[in-house]
Amino acid sequence: MKLSKRNTYLAVALFGGALALPAASHAAQDQQSSQSGQQQSAQQGGQQQAQGKLSAEDRKFMMEAAQGGMLEVEASRLAMERASSDEVKQFAQQLMKDHTDANEKLMQIAQDKGVELPKQLDAKHKEQLSKLGKLKGKEFDQAYMREMGHKDHKKDIQAFEKQARQGKDPELRTFAEETLPVLQKHLSMAQKVSGGAESAEAGGGSATSKEEKQ
Repeated sequence: MKLSKRNTYLAVALFGGALALPAASHAAQDQQSSQSGQQQSAQQGGQQQAQGKLSAEDRKFMMEAAQGGMLEVEASRLAMERASSDEVKQFAQQLMKDHTDANEKLMQIAQDKGVELPKQLDAKHKEQLSKLGKLKGKEFDQAYMREMGHKDHKKDIQAFEKQARQGKDPELRTFAEETLPVLQKHLSMAQKVSGGAESAEAGGGSATSKEEKQ
């Protein structure tokens, strides 16, 4: 049976369309893959660019702030278990909350800039934590308040003041400015907690001296 010209043209057109569909599908998939690859490259490039813009001092501040924040949280967790004074435990609880919040903010900034912060304490900070872990009772209270409450916060305040004044990255400057009052509050709290204990000891010492003189 012979096909009419019209039927022949129709069959050819349908056959050609059937062949074209897979090709069009592959082309669409290729275009989608290409766009996805370009987006990923742009995102990675943006992160690398943001990371590349950070000055050496800004990067150093981020790393040291991350280490210091982790140490404060871990030492305060230890204080909640080992401290003998309720005041020291309350101080440790406040530190743990505030430094956890600050650590999370810093991690978000780092993520936005494509910077990987340390997830564990380095050798120096592990040693500090280990020394505290060997103490208990009043001996622990004194060491914790001296090292974490006073020394560490005085050092942190200096670093955050410098970053707030001289930092190149606007987000890190803002982070330092917003965190600074919290650190200053911690130091003030530490002085009150330690001052109360020192005053009590001094009072006892004065009484003893008077008795000896009599």
